[in-house]
Amino acid sequence: MASKSPKSSIQLYGGGDRERDQRARQWRAARIDRFTETQKHRREWINFKEVAEYCSEESGIYQKLQRDLLEGDFEENGRSRVLYLHPSTVKAKMTRDWLSGLMEIYDQTTINSQYLAHCWIPREFFDRWLAKHRMQPRPERFEPKGPTPPTTTRQPVNQAVNHGKSYAAQKRRGPEPGTLRRYEAADRELFTELERIMADQQKSRSAAALDLAQAGRIAGVGSPESRAKRLAALHKRERGGAQ
Repeated sequence: MASKSPKSSIQLYGGGDRERDQRARQWRAARIDRFTETQKHRREWINFKEVAEYCSEESGIYQKLQRDLLEGDFEENGRSRVLYLHPSTVKAKMTRDWLSGLMEIYDQTTINSQYLAHCWIPREFFDRWLAKHRMQPRPERFEPKGPTPPTTTRQPVNQAVNHGKSYAAQKRRGPEPGTLRRYEAADRELFTELERIMADQQKSRSAAALDLAQAGRIAGVGSPESRAKRLAALHKRERGGAQ
């Protein structure tokens, strides 16, 4: 099997604008670096490369991860939960179909270094993977290093005390009015990537936003659909357009 440069497969920005591509890669690389540093402490997502490094005494770790990915072990409700974070592509999920196609083009060394090494799975999927292969339970290396942010919306301390609140205010469900605006700055940082997905993959604003939400890129505590709807609405309000 011929070994080809991964650039021909990874580069998805395209358009012949090298300066734009370079800026996009630098922007994405910076975001990936921040994500990687955050996960060294939170350990909400586990990187395949780090798993292979830790299990270096075990033979064929990448092959085990690859085989399990192809068997659907890292899917939930038929959707891949494997993040693929590479600075040269807007593609954010590694799927069985994509990996199968790559295996027809590249040798195993390239698959490992340019694709599997950039994959991440949720911590609970990593725990299942360890159990499947009868490895020791999650090693200390992969434990959170600090308090993990709660999965529910943080409540200001004074919300625990209802004195002075009206009955209507106490009865109101959902977040306090105006609190969702705290995500606007983070959402705006995704505008450029949202627009690239819309242009490169010919997707609607809503579909592109859902891709980002399912990849865990949109901040917030709601469902992927609700976070995608929030991002799409802000983008439409500020950038306009009919999509």
